[in-house]
Amino acid sequence: MFTYLSPDSENQIFPNIDNRSKKQMKDDEMVAELLLYLEEGVKSLNQDYLDKSFSERDIEWENKIQIEQEFRQTIESIKEILTLSKNLKLHQTRLRNQADFYSLFGAITELNRENNLKISEDLGIRIYTFLELVNVEEKRESNEQAKDYYKSVKFSFTDSGARRTRIDIMKSVIKG
Repeated sequence: MFTYLSPDSENQIFPNIDNRSKKQMKDDEMVAELLLYLEEGVKSLNQDYLDKSFSERDIEWENKIQIEQEFRQTIESIKEILTLSKNLKLHQTRLRNQADFYSLFGAITELNRENNLKISEDLGIRIYTFLELVNVEEKRESNEQAKDYYKSVKFSFTDSGARRTRIDIMKSVIKG
């Protein structure tokens, strides 16, 4: 997706997509899903829909420049969050996973659209703390948002309802 200079000065690809998945072009598929999210909103997408959508856009893509700019803006916002909270190593949390990255990407996009994104070190701490709740079963069980987020990842990370739930929860966490 993008290269991030990690705290230990090593370039890291974020989110993490393993080599087997890259050979299956899952990284390209994820970018395609994020671009379609920007243009069409949260949807449950299958390979046929992705192929059809981008085949149609090969000929004429009316919103291409706007969508590319918004994609870059969202990625830059994520990089800024990672950089400001580099001591937390957010790039090594569950945000490396496609479903979690999609949720963060969606939340950042929507907050940018609402002019409601305030990037600070505090923001990274809120995200990190929430992800720790999601990861630890004992903590997760006592927090409704963490439970709902975890269930929506486990239920189906590509289902539109699960995606919407995760984005809404991540927006809530980011806003504090």
